[in-house]
Amino acid sequence: MVAILLGVLLLVLLIAAGVLLYRNLRPVRTPSEISPQPQPAAFLTASISEFEQAVARDPQNAAAYENLSFAYTLAGRFDDAIAIWQQAAQANPGQAWPMANLGRLYESVGLSLKARDAYVNAANEDPQDNEANRALARIAQGVAGNQAIQQFITDRALRRHSRR
Repeated sequence: MVAILLGVLLLVLLIAAGVLLYRNLRPVRTPSEISPQPQPAAFLTASISEFEQAVARDPQNAAAYENLSFAYTLAGRFDDAIAIWQQAAQANPGQAWPMANLGRLYESVGLSLKARDAYVNAANEDPQDNEANRALARIAQGVAGNQAIQQFITDRALRRHSRR
């Protein structure tokens, strides 16, 4: 009997504590209520400025180039997005990633032949670059009748096979 009374007393205390907590809770405010959010255009402009500074500080930073290219693309500055990958290629000679990313950018907007050229440059920089080689194969399937790309892929495959 005592255990039942203690259980009921505990339940009453828990309910009372819950009621007190509920009355004292403030409504949750969203971050936009606490401080005004920047407008998308202003935020994008500020982001571009920060990414440009990051590229200037560290010209070998692949992520900085990628973020800057993406921000340029979002802002509709496609020519600047292309130029930043070309700048990355100049700042990082012998590296495949700038040309591979330029190829990806061209491919994303349907410029298959320009994408192919960028991927060829990436594959020439690093014949073991699987992304560039896969992209070349993908583009070769989409570009009908392009013998040059077919020959390039065949030659590349033969060279890779002969090294094993």
